[in-house]
Amino acid sequence: MRKPNYTATMERVAKIAITAVALLFLTLASCQDKAKMNFSVEVVDDEGKPVPACEAGAIIFDAATGKYRRTAKMTDAKGIAYFSLLSGHSRLSCGAKAPDGYYWCPGVEFFYGNAKNGIWQPENKRFKMVLKRKKNPIATIPNSSKKSGGRL
Repeated sequence: MRKPNYTATMERVAKIAITAVALLFLTLASCQDKAKMNFSVEVVDDEGKPVPACEAGAIIFDAATGKYRRTAKMTDAKGIAYFSLLSGHSRLSCGAKAPDGYYWCPGVEFFYGNAKNGIWQPENKRFKMVLKRKKNPIATIPNSSKKSGGRL
């Protein structure tokens, strides 16, 4: 009868245990707790006046799920849209859809890093979007299917 090799068996058990602990650690690290993200988007014109009934939106990248989520709300009479979302460690992009008579405005990007009592910090962050009015719009030349001779 052959003697069992206890040393080799113990080494295999140790490798399996280390692998199991490493997988558990990676799983826990990727499954971050979700917290509430409270923020608002304020939309004003270039004179500082609020723009009511303007669509303000947010795109959230949730690192815990690896997915993007989009949400939008209309601004109130003060030009503010309030958001409250549940998310993991996240990157937030905010913007406003320019209504007729305004130029498009680039949005902002913000990174939340820590949560306190289940709420991302800083709480109630306000992002300000300034829309510029179209004061003297210039008519554009429509595209032509004919080749131009180089002169307009």
